Amino acid sequence: MLLSKQIAVSFEGGYVKVAYGLKRNGTVVITRTLSMREDEFDTFLAREKTKDFIVVFSFQTFYQDVLLLPPTETKYLNILIEAEIRKKAPELKDFVFFSAILKEKIHEGRPVKETFVFAADSREINPLLEKFSRYGKRI
Repeated sequence: MLLSKQIAVSFEGGYVKVAYGLKRNGTVVITRTLSMREDEFDTFLAREKTKDFIVVFSFQTFYQDVLLLPPTETKYLNILIEAEIRKKAPELKDFVFFSAILKEKIHEGRPVKETFVFAADSREINPLLEKFSRYGKRI
């Protein structure tokens, strides 16, 4: 039986809620919860030994979609994704994005990569990323 420690962090209106859990055979059991003001969170990160976190944050400006992209090398795929985001979400002037290829399939007789994309405004996500990075943590 493989056990792994999981920590989820949720930012909610000036407060941060933390849930500790153990993942066992695909099931997560919550073992402890904490709630703190956002200004106390840096102290928490400095003391917490765990390096990996699951983070929940409600972005004000974001884009998400499943795109059908032509089969191409990864470096070109990212260029295509960025162009699609700029076209479909012009309100995102400066953004950071995440993508994951869901599957390769045939669409209208052509091979495509079905790709999930999530993009968020850099002004919203960078402070969050910097906060975790400052303490050597990964999201």
